[in-house]
Amino acid sequence: WLYFERPVRERTTMREGFTWGYGHLPIWAAAAAVGAGLAVAIEQATGHGALDAISAGYTVTIPVAIYLAGLWFIHELARVESWRDGVPALATMAALLIVPLTGWGVFLGGVVVSALLAYKLATGRIQSAVSRSTAT
Repeated sequence: WLYFERPVRERTTMREGFTWGYGHLPIWAAAAAVGAGLAVAIEQATGHGALDAISAGYTVTIPVAIYLAGLWFIHELARVESWRDGVPALATMAALLIVPLTGWGVFLGGVVVSALLAYKLATGRIQSAVSRSTAT
């Protein structure tokens, strides 16, 4: 849902097109790194990994924070009206860098990202597919 926050057809300028296209590079890299991080976290959770719980948590939460930064770059940067517009995303990224210190980084990272999604849905920042189809 966070990825599909803003329809692609709204990108009308060349700058937005380049931002959209090249902004996907960190998103793709982060998505791959999340997969690798989850493998590390599973190895750690089953007692077969060489990392402790905090380090294993960071192997997941840092790529997720980079993924969210990439989403913010392609979705929000062009339409930021105030510094307050970026606070929810920045707070989520900061929280993702803190939660692994608890030893429950993967679980709490999911809770943090779910909270961002709930906030965006509650505030109407993510249009539903129904409202988009009726608007056209």
